[in-house]
Amino acid sequence: MIKNFVKQTVILFFLVILSSLAARGENASKMPRGINKHPIQVNENDINTKIMISRQLIRQGRFTDAAALLETIYEQNPDNVVVINLLRKCYENLQLSEKAEQLIGRYLKKHPDNFGYRLLYAETLANQAKFEQAGQAYDKAGALIENNNNVRWQLIIQSMITHNMDDKALSLIDNLRKKTADKNLFAFQRGSIFEKQKKYIDATLEFYSLLPDTTRLGNEAEKKLLALLAFDDSAEKVENTLLKQKHLLKNKRAVKILATYYLRSAQYKKAFEFTITQDSLGGFKGNSLVAYMNNCAERKLYPQALSMGDYIFRHYQNNPIMSEARFIYAQVLQQMGRYVEAVAVYDTIFAGSIYQRDKATALYQIGKIYRDDLHQYDHALVYFDSIRYNFSNGLSYTNILKDIAYCYLKKGDLKKAQTQFQQLL
Repeated sequence: MIKNFVKQTVILFFLVILSSLAARGENASKMPRGINKHPIQVNENDINTKIMISRQLIRQGRFTDAAALLETIYEQNPDNVVVINLLRKCYENLQLSEKAEQLIGRYLKKHPDNFGYRLLYAETLANQAKFEQAGQAYDKAGALIENNNNVRWQLIIQSMITHNMDDKALSLIDNLRKKTADKNLFAFQRGSIFEKQKKYIDATLEFYSLLPDTTRLGNEAEKKLLALLAFDDSAEKVENTLLKQKHLLKNKRAVKILATYYLRSAQYKKAFEFTITQDSLGGFKGNSLVAYMNNCAERKLYPQALSMGDYIFRHYQNNPIMSEARFIYAQVLQQMGRYVEAVAVYDTIFAGSIYQRDKATALYQIGKIYRDDLHQYDHALVYFDSIRYNFSNGLSYTNILKDIAYCYLKKGDLKKAQTQFQQLL
């Protein structure tokens, strides 16, 4: 009896396994072809679970499987916006534009005043190169905008530009400018279109109108003009257009742009002149002049850096920028191998600065010149020792000990070098 019971149990167990495998094979054959090779076990009545699984599939890039699951939910819940958005995302990634068009169009029949979906519908049509229909769809989206809501108008214009409907976007901008009497409305978008069409003069005029803007838009317009000036095909036209502007020399950003451009293009005389003008527009504070010096030094344009330094020394005697300008000036002289002159400038900083940190830094730089460039180690030790005993708070005490040790090492005095290195332990 027991043997028969065990035998029947084993047979039943194998039958269950075989039927389970058969069911899995049947389900797999019915699945849409895609990345997924395993059936998705979900509770048919649990929509939230299905949506959660759909999101997981989308994150994994399994858009075909996600779309198949979402379509079953959509047929039962055609007004579920979450399902519609997820399904639309799948169609877009699968490049099923017609399905996306049908999906959004079906929703708009019930919700014709939904601006977001009107915009999506226009984009879906444009993606299929149905530009005439897309234009009409954009018009319907625009008809929903009230009280000159420029944020929504900008969404439409940017969408048109993204979907290669530049002429439609230009026409819309022109109409909105007439309607609002704002001649600079959407100048950035209009300029970007002209730039794409290689109408560089028109693009320059649009971006130029935004330079007085103190928001991010003004910064973006400045970047655009600098980029156009850096491009050989457009540089000359952009430069000439800017120079023709009536109040150019009163426009801080425009002057800064041209100063930057002239320096980059090795037109040093013009770069110098426009930098001086830029500083005058900034209230003669000298910051732009020092920035110019530093920029030249970094580009190894040493004569240009020294020329600006000489100008600062003549005209900004009591200005706080003097110390920074002198440091840059001395560093440039050092890079040019004019070590004695560099030491003289550092001496001037030490004598004239009211800040302990400046004094210590000046002495330190002199010490390095004597040690590394002039190889006069005894002179270097004098300056390093002076910092060690008089300005230990200004520079790292440990660093000074290292410099002194290296100085003795280069001098060949190994015993003193060892003593100094031991103090670091």
